[in-house]
Amino acid sequence: MKQLVAQLRNVLWHRHMTMDELVEVLQVWVKEYHAKVTTTTTEELEPGAITVHGMCDLHIEQDSCELELGLITHPDTVSVLFDTKTTKSFVFEFVLVYQHELIHASQYEKRDWEESGIESCGYYDHPDEIDAHAHDIALELHHAHLPLTILKKASTIKKEDSMTLWAYYQKFPWTHPVIQALLKKVVKYYKSNQ
Repeated sequence: MKQLVAQLRNVLWHRHMTMDELVEVLQVWVKEYHAKVTTTTTEELEPGAITVHGMCDLHIEQDSCELELGLITHPDTVSVLFDTKTTKSFVFEFVLVYQHELIHASQYEKRDWEESGIESCGYYDHPDEIDAHAHDIALELHHAHLPLTILKKASTIKKEDSMTLWAYYQKFPWTHPVIQALLKKVVKYYKSNQ
């Protein structure tokens, strides 16, 4: 994955790309996993800004799932300038979302393409999301060059350090079972990426 990230950075770095050009580049990059790259717009972003969302759509009858990676920009954004900062942040976010959705695909595959059967919990406390978000947090901590010991200091977590962990701390108290399950998985993923 690190080699692919480096290749993607090299392709984007110092380029001014239209959304169609960017989709074409990214589509080649994710074709191995049958992912689809799409675009959408929102007034909530500043012109020129870009963010990524993902979805793993289960197709039970076909024993497969379809990954969608959506690029979101402001409606007035025609192209994006990939300076050093934008390239680094976009590639990290794109890879983070992509890996999050690949984890969901793997979860479905392990269950023989069935839903988890758990319907009584919310998005953030669903076991599949805890697992995928723990991976996100481990990547975010590595990306921010933060040690695992930061997990013991919940009050010091900032959005910039780990947006995902910060979001969990907004939803659940430190002692909540969801946080404890999440942190155990974060440690596992963090150590496996060293």
